[in-house]
Amino acid sequence: MPWDNSLNKDIDDDVLLHVVLTDHVKKGDDGKYPPEKYSLETPQLGAEAYRRRIDPSILPLGSPTPSRIVHDIEKALNAFKVVYEHGGAQCPWLANQNGHRRDSRTLGGNWGGIRVRKSAEALVQEMEKRWHNIDAAVQAVMATGIEE
Repeated sequence: MPWDNSLNKDIDDDVLLHVVLTDHVKKGDDGKYPPEKYSLETPQLGAEAYRRRIDPSILPLGSPTPSRIVHDIEKALNAFKVVYEHGGAQCPWLANQNGHRRDSRTLGGNWGGIRVRKSAEALVQEMEKRWHNIDAAVQAVMATGIEE
């Protein structure tokens, strides 16, 4: 499986999201966090947070999602085909990534331009799509005191 920087970023973002969503969970009387808490407080807690998010038993709720893995595999297969068609020659446009995913629509396109800000509703919808752990999402909403 082509595990690239983009999949690593997906996992990092997912763990950080869950750390934020469970920030309100405090240590118990025994001085330990409850199992639903995600923390990067110590290397051991950080490793446990990452292990919990990449655990295949929680698929498709884990990270990276199966669709993201399939996307990267298809990307790799396409790259192999292009390199083969060019006789093994270097194809610099295949690795033209500057810190984010790029696709054929943006290759050779304009790098500058006006940044269009998303509306609050669009940001909320985007965040709701990223809540992979329903328990963490519910706890975060309950901690804010928002009730419907």
